[in-house]
Amino acid sequence: AVFAPAWGLPSLSPQCTHVLTTLRFFSVHTQEHLTVVHAPGAKLSPRTALPVLTLESGRTFAYSPDLLDALADLGLDLDASADLSTRERADLAAYAALVEDALQPALLQAWWLDQTNYEAVIRPTYAASLPFPQSLYHPWQMQRRTHAYLARRGAQSAAQVHASAVRALE
Repeated sequence: AVFAPAWGLPSLSPQCTHVLTTLRFFSVHTQEHLTVVHAPGAKLSPRTALPVLTLESGRTFAYSPDLLDALADLGLDLDASADLSTRERADLAAYAALVEDALQPALLQAWWLDQTNYEAVIRPTYAASLPFPQSLYHPWQMQRRTHAYLARRGAQSAAQVHASAVRALE
């Protein structure tokens, strides 16, 4: 189960888009035992997070590294780095860490804490894809979670978060 498409992307959720893109990259989306379901919220998830993968055996995985591992358990080869050298794998891991540590906080800040963007774009888009009362609660909850996440990381201001992302890209 994934969030509905938005803005020309397969899903309005970056996590859902990541999984859907991985599935498409490995041509898994064409297999009969995998079906994409656009969920009206995260009710189907054990951790109230989308995407969710439910295997034919009934096992359910919410978004985490375990989700793609579950696909590997189905016999699907999802290791795009299998042909890379040790150095190339290290570079790939470093780039993934860069995205996680420097760029993701900037994206979260722009989506959920920039009040103009939140009110004009993010909240209406999420609200349109969710049923009532989740359409009111989920955007507010995500805004609070993002604020707490950035506070735990020591971010003092939006300018500091964006400056860190710009430095990481230089």
